[in-house]
Amino acid sequence: MTRWIFQGNPDNFNVNEYLSSKQIIYWTVTFPKHQKMVSVGDSVFLWRAKGSTKDTPGIVALGKIAGPCIPKSQIPDPYEQLSDLLWYDKSKEPHEIKACIELSEVRLTKKAGMLTLDDIKADALLSNMHIVKIKTGSNFVLSEEEYERLVQLWDQKSIMISITTKETFDQELEKRVEESRKLSREDRQRRRSEAPKIPLKTTVQQMVFHRNPDVIVEVLERANGICERCHQPAPFLRRSDNTPYLEVHHRIPLAEGGEDTVENAMALCPNCHREMHFGLEIRE
Repeated sequence: MTRWIFQGNPDNFNVNEYLSSKQIIYWTVTFPKHQKMVSVGDSVFLWRAKGSTKDTPGIVALGKIAGPCIPKSQIPDPYEQLSDLLWYDKSKEPHEIKACIELSEVRLTKKAGMLTLDDIKADALLSNMHIVKIKTGSNFVLSEEEYERLVQLWDQKSIMISITTKETFDQELEKRVEESRKLSREDRQRRRSEAPKIPLKTTVQQMVFHRNPDVIVEVLERANGICERCHQPAPFLRRSDNTPYLEVHHRIPLAEGGEDTVENAMALCPNCHREMHFGLEIRE
């Protein structure tokens, strides 16, 4: 089985409309060598080239080969009708031979979870792919390592776009940390060597409370630089104003209906504050 990246140039045809309008599509396979290699069941990532549009370049869809390479004349009529609308200049259609692809996912924007060119360039393995280095062409063969890494990043993006809040994002990270603990050190080392050194980015929603600044100041002045839990001096001074660094913590969390009052708050050193949120044993 061969793994592929098929590329489309938005300057030549409407890639976005084509991928979003049908589940069964046909894509040019240019070279005879590739035409012979394409087999039913092959996995295909679809790459939208940069072109002169404002669309972000990168991988925007995933599918599988659903039929052998055939001449355009043998493709069912609906493709012919759509093809006439999609190609801006029919003379630029690169070849008559097409492969049938059944799409499983389409993500046309960063918000929808596409893998951008920048995502791929940030990955040590994927940054050396032919499509990144050469850029021109319709069909690129992926190595097994490249394919597995793309699937990993594609799945990570899927997780990210399903997360809408900072809280659920942090919960997902904790879950993945627990899964990592179950791996052998060798497996973790292998995964670290394959992972991008610059992490993927996503935007999450976060609910915040409009805290009362007077409560914060009163609690910090009451503590006078001493943690109200461990009773040790603040570990360092704030860079901004040289005051002892303590953090104001609500005994009953605001998210649980707690009041933003001096009585419901305490000044904690960073260590105690983290323990209050994540410690195994919490002693009020």
